[in-house]
Amino acid sequence: MSYTFRSDAITGTQGINRNMESSLMSEWSEETRKKWPDLCKPCDKGNLLMVLTSSRVAIYPDGKYTGYYFGEALLPYEQFTKAGYKCLFISPTGQATPDDNSIAGDKAEKYAVQVWNDKSHPIHKALQKIYRPEDLNDAMLRTINGLYTAGGHGCVYDLPKATRLQNICARLYEGGGIVGMDCHGPCFLDNLTLSNGSKLVAGKKATGFSTSMEDKMIPGILNRWKAEGIKTVQECIETNGGLWQEPKDPMGEFVVMDQRLITGVNPASAKKLADEMILMLNKAMQLGGTMDYSKITGKADSLAGQQPGQLLQGMEMNKSAAGTSGTNELPAEFHRNPQPYEIDHPKTV
Repeated sequence: MSYTFRSDAITGTQGINRNMESSLMSEWSEETRKKWPDLCKPCDKGNLLMVLTSSRVAIYPDGKYTGYYFGEALLPYEQFTKAGYKCLFISPTGQATPDDNSIAGDKAEKYAVQVWNDKSHPIHKALQKIYRPEDLNDAMLRTINGLYTAGGHGCVYDLPKATRLQNICARLYEGGGIVGMDCHGPCFLDNLTLSNGSKLVAGKKATGFSTSMEDKMIPGILNRWKAEGIKTVQECIETNGGLWQEPKDPMGEFVVMDQRLITGVNPASAKKLADEMILMLNKAMQLGGTMDYSKITGKADSLAGQQPGQLLQGMEMNKSAAGTSGTNELPAEFHRNPQPYEIDHPKTV
């Protein structure tokens, strides 16, 4: 595969403020800086989109609601932030609520519950602003290096139909970006189509929450989904030409990498998935910078056989179709503090 990169992300053109370190540090209270010092450092490697489901559906026998799985947003957020990337949350509607069982009760991870109840953690401030696809303009999109989708049963209800968000993901991937999805997050791959008409997951190995575990976790959910026309994660991958990878232990850590698509099977895989994304992102930085949406190379794995620039017209998508704003202003939260890149893993990936 081959990447093309923008030098402006490093040199600080496009009006990026070079003196943002003090302002970035001042975003956090003294309590937050002391408690979470690794998460309050200035980010200088660009932005990552973190996709959350907007669905809130009562699916549990006790009447509790699903949504996005908080731990699957939290752990990657921490890993990405520590590695120098800024995380910007996005959902189909700009709204998102966590799965009830991911923030309280016996089924929730203790650390996730602790952070959910500790409002000084930086993720709470990040979650105060959840973008809609139509909020992002081209200038904003050019700051994005990768996209990660958190899981939660809510994903099966809206992400396969989130066309504007899928168009952003396709555009990012075709520009050389890294894409990761965990647990029920790979439902996002259903109908996710590239500019040449192929499905992003077609011919690629991928995994997600095991179908064998669905009824064990929520008795009768498969019959309910069948009646409602809802696909399982496995069906979302296989019906789009993906090569499903079944984990040996559905509740253990399991991550599959194929080209620039990285998928995980469950909450236990979220941190590992994020780490693998970071390795790929850092390798891209080592090669020269961040991805270029305007100069698609003919050697990128999804564009094999095309000449440089041949698909440029196809990438200049209608703004309403791409889900982008009509302006090209770059809000402050998208600005970076361009310092020399620190490559954490120069010999990997």
